[in-house]
Amino acid sequence: MKKVLFFTLCLLSVNLYSQRLNSDGLKMVSRISYESSVRIHYDVDFKYDSNNRLKQLVFTYTYRNLGVRPRYNTVNKDILTKEGNTIVQKSYLDGKPYNRFKYVYKFGDNSKLIHFDRYEYAEMHRVFRRSNEFIYANDIILEIQDTFSWIENGQWCYADGIGGNNIKFIDGCWSSNKKYYNLTLEQIKKYAPLYTEEEFYESLPYLRQEDYGTVISFLYSDTINDTNICLNGLTEIKEISGSGNDNVLSNILYFTEWVGIREKYLATKMNICGTKYDITYKYDTKGNIIEVNYGNKMKIRIEYVPE
Repeated sequence: MKKVLFFTLCLLSVNLYSQRLNSDGLKMVSRISYESSVRIHYDVDFKYDSNNRLKQLVFTYTYRNLGVRPRYNTVNKDILTKEGNTIVQKSYLDGKPYNRFKYVYKFGDNSKLIHFDRYEYAEMHRVFRRSNEFIYANDIILEIQDTFSWIENGQWCYADGIGGNNIKFIDGCWSSNKKYYNLTLEQIKKYAPLYTEEEFYESLPYLRQEDYGTVISFLYSDTINDTNICLNGLTEIKEISGSGNDNVLSNILYFTEWVGIREKYLATKMNICGTKYDITYKYDTKGNIIEVNYGNKMKIRIEYVPE
């Protein structure tokens, strides 16, 4: 009886620390929790299908309102479920359904996100749209382009130019450059006063490209990132409705397998818009990364899918 009990306890101990691996042999993360010394906290829960592919993402973003009395928290929660070649998103604000925004997603044949629109329904029946376009080469993300448009006089009109985050991968290590695609002076005069949707697509081949240089970079080690998520860049994440058109990458979706920004090796330092941090890692007794510290003010805790 004692031998059977001992054997059972050994099995429970192994199962407690064993992580499920996906088809690439990477440990599947079930949750990350981000904490900072200021106002931001967020949790991301990852749920997978029977083939160990990402099926659902639950993103809970908490903003601490410290400048008012009494102090209170604002909690945004978004549940994104992949269904076929799209995502069904449900949003909540402080526990109640929140319908100010509508999201439309589209996947390509490679199961990578290729486009999404965020519609904002504002006062006076105004409608605004922020769009992300994803450009890949051999299933590797190269650039995320951002446009802003709105309905005026019964037609879609665009803000001048396109913002772009160019993702550079070298030997599995990534960094990001900021680009902008501007109208020429001749185009600005031609398309005034309203830059309509037809004119937007007409102008695309002639936009002038400006490179604002590297905005996110890292110093990498030789240690493999054996998790299935990106561990870099997560300090800049915003609530989904507020991300986009940033100098940095600020949407949690970019760092999932649905888009694919992920480093092969662990970084030890990062530089975001000139602000530099050391990156350190904590491990459990089985060698699993359970905490990532960015400087002394920000950290991410990691939980895994058990075998």
